[in-house]
Amino acid sequence: MSRKFPTNEFVGPTREPGIFVTTGVLRPARTGEFFCGTRYTGNVPSVGSPLHLTHVLITRPLEAALQLAVSLQDQPDGLKLQALVMPLYTFAAHVPSPDMCATWSVSSGRKLAIFTSPRAVHYGLCFIAPEQLTQLEFVAVGPATRAQLEAAGHTVHLQANSGFTSEDLLQLPALASEPGEAVIFCAPGGRKTLEQGLKSMGWSVNRTKVYERVTVQPPQDQIDQLLGADSLLSIWSSVSALELAEQNLPGEAWGKILNSPALVISARIQHYLQQRGCGTVLLADGPSNRQLLDSIRRLTGVIRVDQNGRYTSER
Repeated sequence: MSRKFPTNEFVGPTREPGIFVTTGVLRPARTGEFFCGTRYTGNVPSVGSPLHLTHVLITRPLEAALQLAVSLQDQPDGLKLQALVMPLYTFAAHVPSPDMCATWSVSSGRKLAIFTSPRAVHYGLCFIAPEQLTQLEFVAVGPATRAQLEAAGHTVHLQANSGFTSEDLLQLPALASEPGEAVIFCAPGGRKTLEQGLKSMGWSVNRTKVYERVTVQPPQDQIDQLLGADSLLSIWSSVSALELAEQNLPGEAWGKILNSPALVISARIQHYLQQRGCGTVLLADGPSNRQLLDSIRRLTGVIRVDQNGRYTSER
């Protein structure tokens, strides 16, 4: 069977209105004030004095980071922050073992194709034989993954009722009945919790790698920009990015991140940063750029934070 494999992702230097891109660093043409109405250590938030912030460190993969940085500059209410784009990894396709789909041929029972991210859809769909498509139940870990599958013409049979984590997906009652065979499309080392949870329900599981992360070493001028930031907010969407930052950044730069407030998309990332001594770690509304932007906008005034460190609006 002839298959068209996805190309590796790469986005070259780009120029957008109001933003200058030099060796991966976004430098807005204007700067301004940024206020945070919360300051807390560990898991006990409390309202404190507003923080004056000048820079936002965005560590998402380059394309998503550039989109968020541009959105920060396009706000009609005058939100003015310097966006430092520092992707710590990119992605490349990975061809799985030839027997990846053999799990589905064991019996005539239920067969799940579980996609754990839009990127898993991008890299993984080409490995499903056309004759298998009608036999599969497509499972999406979250709304963005669902949208990617539907855009490719596939019906999504199962999705977590809320959230986008493995734990959220495992709460679905439909997974607890009539277990069969499942293939999880993911990055290397990912979704072990999902694999273990499905196995405990009686599923035969093949966790297969269809893409891999490729480390990007930040150039010195990006590190200088980080060290020169007057007051910093860092944004984190994966533990992998944090691990790479801890390994590859100079100690002074990593220390500055830990001593600055952070905005994260999951409790797992929040816990990772807190364990390493970051005292101000708040959960964003969700993982998308739109949700991150909404969370940043709330930080421009006094806000309330619930007991889990999640933003709630007073408006």
